[in-house]
Amino acid sequence: MQDLHDLKLILERKEPLVVIETYEESRALELLTRLAIERGDALQQWTVSDGLRRLGFGEDVAVAESESPDKALRAVKQRAESGLFVFCDLHPFLDQALIVRLIKDIVFQHEGFGKTIVLLSHQVMLPEDLQRYAVRFRLTLPSEEQLLSLVREEARHFSRTTAQKVKTDNTTLQQIVRNLRGVTYADARRLIRGAIVDDGAITQDDLASVTKAKMALLDRDGAIHFEYDTARFMDVAGLDVMKHWLDKRRDAFFGDDPSMRPRGIMLFGVQGSGKSLAAKAVAGSWGVPLLRFDMGNMYNKYIGETERNLREALEMAETMSPCVVWMDEIEKGLGQDGSDSGVSQRLLGTLLTWLAEHVREAIIRLHLAKRQIADDTIDVAAVATASDGFSGAELEQVIVSACHRRGRSSLAADQRLVTTEDLLDEVQRTCPLSVTMAEAVQDLRDWAAGRAVLADSAH
Repeated sequence: MQDLHDLKLILERKEPLVVIETYEESRALELLTRLAIERGDALQQWTVSDGLRRLGFGEDVAVAESESPDKALRAVKQRAESGLFVFCDLHPFLDQALIVRLIKDIVFQHEGFGKTIVLLSHQVMLPEDLQRYAVRFRLTLPSEEQLLSLVREEARHFSRTTAQKVKTDNTTLQQIVRNLRGVTYADARRLIRGAIVDDGAITQDDLASVTKAKMALLDRDGAIHFEYDTARFMDVAGLDVMKHWLDKRRDAFFGDDPSMRPRGIMLFGVQGSGKSLAAKAVAGSWGVPLLRFDMGNMYNKYIGETERNLREALEMAETMSPCVVWMDEIEKGLGQDGSDSGVSQRLLGTLLTWLAEHVREAIIRLHLAKRQIADDTIDVAAVATASDGFSGAELEQVIVSACHRRGRSSLAADQRLVTTEDLLDEVQRTCPLSVTMAEAVQDLRDWAAGRAVLADSAH
């Protein structure tokens, strides 16, 4: 089990302060209990309702009024033996100077006594003076194989209690499993059980209800939301070029070659020109979930929390794939603002890194090879000359677009069809960032002159 292995490594590195953010408290406590038994560590748990008490095994804890977090932490500090101390939902008290000081005192004792504090909650925002001592651990979400195992486990349980066999078919079963991606073990189990108990079957009728219930769970985090109302391209007037572009790439989007999948579309125009409807139509026509990225809800007053919200939203989008992520009014979230201490610039950097960024002739040869296109059939030098100012990602998309133009949606297609002319035509159709953001790029170059070393000798 990967979670058990990774958490064991953290404890073996003798980290004094471990932060686990999860809604699955019982699963985290189970992992910690197993590791404590295996390592022979004393294990104690604190909650504001029960105070400090032993967890599962070991000596009884007798600490008066230990429901108070400062008294519980003092008891841990005064303890002469090593141990693992799990504080559940301590986060509301982490803005108190006394609580922070007591945690630091225990952290500083770690080398001598081997006491490890675990902060366990759905969200833990550490003050800056504790962050440097802490290591964060996140429970993984179940894979499709593990979700399928959960479905079978719940089906067996239903059969034992009702003497009825759960009815389903393989296609529906696989769809249910795909729809459950992105939720925790506990939430997946509840959704599976809900689909089974009403009629003793997993049918197509359960797909929509499971997806709706799942997205209701995900919406509670605030940064990314499931959009139930989608559209079809038949509902969108005009936009023929975009429709043609998407139609050429639909098979590749669902194909096995990730390098051939379309990355995204930037739509800009006046209000009412159909941008939002077009985003909904992509998801509706391709039959995939539509996730709306709420840029406004991403910002947080705590240092580093806004960037974390973005990373978590992007992780959720990856978990939900294949899907369409609709970043509405992106300029409001990523526009440069001198009053935000550089947060918007850092967000833009995180987003661009996620979208992938890879220097001309060498990059062209690399991406040709990835698509099994022999570079001796292409005038690479001519393409490199024509694409002056292109980024690595833009060069890759030139090659991908040329492949789509020739009807290639996978590596199984004829590899000899893409020509130099195809690539040059796609270069002419592309306006690179070095042109659309020429002033910003030049400002960066001017700043870097004399302050930085070039990453590549050829530029």
